[in-house]
Amino acid sequence: MTAIVSQLLNLTVEPGFSLESAAFARLRKIARDLGGAKEQYYGFDTGASDHLCWIIQWPKHTDPANFNVDGFRESVNALDVNKAPQSWLVPFDNADLPRPGLTAPLSEFVSACLHVTTSHPSEEDAKSLHQTFVDCYDAPDGGFVGGYWGTALNDDKRHWYYLGWMDREHHTKFTQSELFAVELDKLKPITDGGYAVFVNLTQELE
Repeated sequence: MTAIVSQLLNLTVEPGFSLESAAFARLRKIARDLGGAKEQYYGFDTGASDHLCWIIQWPKHTDPANFNVDGFRESVNALDVNKAPQSWLVPFDNADLPRPGLTAPLSEFVSACLHVTTSHPSEEDAKSLHQTFVDCYDAPDGGFVGGYWGTALNDDKRHWYYLGWMDREHHTKFTQSELFAVELDKLKPITDGGYAVFVNLTQELE
């Protein structure tokens, strides 16, 4: 069982940016060779071709918030047109937990953010946060591959779900089911909404 910190990076890139970019490949190599991140994923948001999603699975002994070997942080910032990519650090006790959500034909990243006035979810609310994930396994028409969820270390009010689907059609059918609405209705009073990003990810292993 290998504990990790998953860094979820959302970058707005220049028009025409290629996933084969030498600058991007260099950064992935630095993360792998010098930061120990042997498992990485990347791809464009299916709804926005200038939105790059990059997931770096850092080992526990690396502090991604302060990792800056060979100018890593400045170079990552330079990939973003605004020089300010969004970044969240989500811990997982076992790297196997989120992996099905990353290797699926379609990956969905869902963000749920608690109210500013809510320091921590109650026990009941925490159950609903988890049940929202578990219910995916019972999607009436199937299509859910797996994944997991966690709370961001750098924003403890934000919860990220890493969900894997066979395709968008199965996901859409699930969102139209009564099951989908049950836990979301319970969470509405304590959350400030949320959003989802769909990505066809490329997996890069050592």
